[in-house]
Amino acid sequence: FPLNALKVLPQILFFLAPSGPPMNVVIHPTSVTVTSFTIRWDPPLASQQNGIILNYRINVIAESDDRTIIVPGFVRSHRFNRLQHRSLYLVEISAATSAGYGPTRRRSVTTRNGYPSCPTNITANPIFDPAAGAIELNWNNPTSVATEAK
Repeated sequence: FPLNALKVLPQILFFLAPSGPPMNVVIHPTSVTVTSFTIRWDPPLASQQNGIILNYRINVIAESDDRTIIVPGFVRSHRFNRLQHRSLYLVEISAATSAGYGPTRRRSVTTRNGYPSCPTNITANPIFDPAAGAIELNWNNPTSVATEAK
């Protein structure tokens, strides 16, 4: 075959998963409530992205509550709600290209303490002793832990 008859082979592309984790992963203390928190992050370093970041996978792991969400690659924060009060959560985040997920960055957070809900069936009865100048209060104990201040 003459050399000019050879066709140039198309370029072969190898896709790689990110080689570095998301950067600047923060759960700011002011975002933590009794039942929620917000996590923020930046993409992996440009030299470690190995392509276009398509999405992020965030795992939230606790003793009685595990969940995983996938958010688009352009998103840089997510708020987790409906968590248990005063619970420790391990949060893992990793970025993905079309070749898969890269390394994980980990953080931990503890949701704030809950407090009792309001007592119910409150009654006030006067004490019929003129010298006492008092009333008798009765109520039923709170039935749950409140999750947010009102």
